[in-house]
Amino acid sequence: MLASARMEQAAVLQRETREKIYGISEKQGYQKPSYFIQLFKKTFGMVPQEYRNRTQ
Repeated sequence: MLASARMEQAAVLQRETREKIYGISEKQGYQKPSYFIQLFKKTFGMVPQEYRNRTQ
């Protein structure tokens, strides 16, 4: 599924870069960072910033 592949790539970017969330959301094809954050939370059970803090 395309959405899950996008979220997995977003998780990699969260772990390996310090790029802003809006930049990562744009790279993954989401125009609205708020929608990206909503999908990320649904997929991983936490918002992107929390995920980054826990994985670094």
